[in-house]
Amino acid sequence: MGSKEDLENLVLISSTKDNNFALNVANYLKKSLCETKKIGFKDSDLKTKIADKETVRGRDVYLIMTFTPTLAERLQELIVWTDALVSGAAKSLTFVLPYFFGSRQDRKTERGEPVNIRAYINALRGAAGGDRTAFITVDIHSEQSLALAREFDNVKPLPLYASDIRSNYGTDVVIVSPDAGGVRKCESLREMLQTEGLAWIAKTRPEVGKSEVLGLSGHNVEGKTAVIVDDIIDGGGTIVNAYETLMKNGAKNVVVYATHLLLTENATEKLKSLEYAKFIGTDTVLQPDSVLSKLGIRILPISYVVAEAIRRKHLAISTLALYTEKVVEICGLGKYIKK
Repeated sequence: MGSKEDLENLVLISSTKDNNFALNVANYLKKSLCETKKIGFKDSDLKTKIADKETVRGRDVYLIMTFTPTLAERLQELIVWTDALVSGAAKSLTFVLPYFFGSRQDRKTERGEPVNIRAYINALRGAAGGDRTAFITVDIHSEQSLALAREFDNVKPLPLYASDIRSNYGTDVVIVSPDAGGVRKCESLREMLQTEGLAWIAKTRPEVGKSEVLGLSGHNVEGKTAVIVDDIIDGGGTIVNAYETLMKNGAKNVVVYATHLLLTENATEKLKSLEYAKFIGTDTVLQPDSVLSKLGIRILPISYVVAEAIRRKHLAISTLALYTEKVVEICGLGKYIKK
């Protein structure tokens, strides 16, 4: 971890005062969050500013925005903050978006559709003036989106998952992708664990938001601990379908590792019904303790890895070690891995 003097020119700004993710980043870096003000108007317009005693002039600013109630609010606040920081003569601006909204709409599937994530990135880069912007995110839905900006760091949770699985469940497990799109990620995790087990669930999507399971392919899960790995739990349907498929195929129990716990609609009730499932997530999306305890979700704080990524970016140090299990020791995460 760098000393305070190393990071003197680094400024951390949080979208909200009670942003635990941002507070973890600040504590790890031994920095204080910049004091800010946010004023909302009756017509839903917004004004943001840094406190008079603060300055961003000539400094490298990291703007941390976590999940808020609506996408429109997130984008509005980011654009307004960007204009304020550019007007304040910030040297550079890095958007730290642990859950990158719009990342699932990363390509056209029908004529006339937008590519949402491209539109959002272009809007932010345009507001900031383009070349002096960068992005840091966590476990982006599709890595092809990383090509949309010149500087785009994608912090990966797989090393944390590998260490946690090895510590809590051993390596005699089957890594399961809930759909064909996640097989590559699951294969990377399987290689880290040096286990033979890899399976995936084939499914079709008759319409947006709905899926139908076609079957289970790959390694036999009978009598095994099946480890589902996914980037997002939204409405919970994908996980429920995967769980039911695995149990029908004789899995002993199911462990779910999911990075972004959106848990929209009645996802909590759906997941609570899965008797032999355990859940592990990260802190990219703030969920009330009541929700976490209801599902028995254990959180791996990837905010500390993001903090280390910020530190290394600022000091021009390689981030390669953060993509290996060494990251657990580097970021002091061992206490979260052990049972």
